[in-house]
Amino acid sequence: MDIKELRQKTDKELAELISTLREQLRHFRFEIAADSVKDVREIRESKKTLSRALTIASERVKAAPSVSGVASAGRK
Repeated sequence: MDIKELRQKTDKELAELISTLREQLRHFRFEIAADSVKDVREIRESKKTLSRALTIASERVKAAPSVSGVASAGRK
């Protein structure tokens, strides 16, 4: 999935995608153990997409204004 597509997703959609990708990678690990992996490229793409999604989620958390910062800004 392209980074542009990931940035267009809402926080909820991004969280669902992260959960789905983690489950998919877990499934791939079982396939590797059973020696039934057919397409290694798909595993690599899933890892990269998960990494991109987690990076975007982290950026959004850092960009959100903190509640404690707002409360302390009014005090002197």
